[in-house]
Formats: sequence, structure tokens, C-alpha cells
Amino acid sequence: MSFDPRFPEAVNINLPEEFPAEKLLETKARASKSFFNKCGKVIEKIVNHILGLFLDLLTIPLLLLTSPAAFFSSDPKTLPKGTKKVTLCVHGFLHNKSAWVGLRLDKSPEIGPVFSINLGHPFQSIEDYTRYVQEKIAEIKSLAGEEEIDINLVGHSMGGLVCANYAVKYAANDNVRITKLITIASPLQGTSTAYLARLFCKCASEMLPGSEFIKNLNEKMASKEFQTIPSYHIGFRGDWVVPRGKTFFANKKKNDFEISYLGHVSALYSSKVSEYVHNVIKK
Repeated sequence: MSFDPRFPEAVNINLPEEFPAEKLLETKARASKSFFNKCGKVIEKIVNHILGLFLDLLTIPLLLLTSPAAFFSSDPKTLPKGTKKVTLCVHGFLHNKSAWVGLRLDKSPEIGPVFSINLGHPFQSIEDYTRYVQEKIAEIKSLAGEEEIDINLVGHSMGGLVCANYAVKYAANDNVRITKLITIASPLQGTSTAYLARLFCKCASEMLPGSEFIKNLNEKMASKEFQTIPSYHIGFRGDWVVPRGKTFFANKKKNDFEISYLGHVSALYSSKVSEYVHNVIKK
């Protein structure tokens, strides 16, 4: 820029003769890529939630049809000689042991005997449910007699909290070795949908984000004492009830498993979930 005597305050600035257009294009390309990536993630999230809700709605009739199975299905009355490991499945809020019909864990001899439990009415605390699990495990151990057996715990939704609570609070005192802790769509960091029932159900208020129960459970699972428990957590990108980000402990990422396009209850009829749980138990 040349000096103009009419404007003595003007500064003589030398600009490059050629503007670096390739840098501008590169910057625009990066911005466009970032924009489209964000748009893609938003679209994917919307599609996941729509499909998850749709599949959950389709699953509700199956839940109603299979619910009576809770009153007719029975656990093993004896344990085969030499049994070293059994699996106990714990259902979620407003459900019963029929929750496990779709995953067919009891139809796989290679994973050993499979037990389940009815937790009863929903107007109880998670601590109450945990004591029921404690009693159930004592019954299972009595079937083994003097033989030592290990326990796999599998929980769906609130059932995963019950299993984790037993693992960190009672297992050591009961001389029970938890070989696998598997949670399916469990609100390990709480869920806001629990507000819908918190006035009527103590367990619902305990499932709220930031509740004393959730904070204590996360603190215990983060401690060195319980880092040795092999835990596996499954979250679903189409879950409206427990968003996938709430289904994992903040301190554990190694064995977190995410599945697209499934909702909270449709997960219980997923072959992918069934295969994953089978493979984890057989390890």
C-alpha cells in the first residue's frame, strides 16, 4: 500500500502479491468435513432412537406373552457332579424372571447351569433386592454341598445394579467368587427416566443420576479392591430408558460394548446380545 500525503497517519503495509488460496481451500474443506461429520452423527443418533423405540414397541407384546413363564419356569434342582461355575440372571424394574426367555441362556449346556430370580414388587429398595440375590446364591451353594462353585452374575437394567451391589458389598463376606459381572442396559450412572416413579418406588429414586446409591456404587467399583472383578457392560444407542452413556462406569472402558438400533427391552430378544453374553461366560 503506497503512502498518501492526505493521510499522514496511514501506515505503509506490504501485502504478498499472491494470496495463499490453497490454505483457504484446505481450511474450508476441513470445516465442511467437520460440519458433515457432526450432521452425520446427529442423523445416526436420531435413527438409532427411532429404531430403538420402534423395536421396543414391537417387543411389548412378547413381554406380555412370556410374562407367565415366570410362574412356571424352574431352576435346576441339582447340580451335575463337578460343576465349577453357575450363572444367576437378575431381571430389571417392573419385570420378572421371564425377561431371560429371549436370550435362551438356559438352553446352552456349554455355559453350565443357569438360575434366575423373581425380585417381587417394585416398592422396595435395591438393597432389599440385593438381599434376595444373597439368599438365592446361598441356595445355589447349598446344592453344591462341599464343592466350591463360582458365580456369574447377569443383570438387565436395574438388575445390573443389584448384581453390582452384591458383588461389592456381600460377595467377599459370603465367600463367593464372582467370575463375571455382566450388565445389560443398566443405569450404572443413573437415569433420568427414574423420575417417573421416584415418588412411589424407593428403588427408582436410587436410580436417579447423582443419588447416594449411584455415587457409592461408582466409588466402590473404582476402588482397587474391586478392580479385579471382571465386569462387562452392554449399552444401546437406541435406548430411551437408559442412554448408553449412563450404562458404563466412568472408570472402566475396556469391556464396554455398544450395540446400535436396539432399545431397552428389545435388547432381551437380540441374538447379538445373546451371543455376546454366551461368549463372555464361556471365557
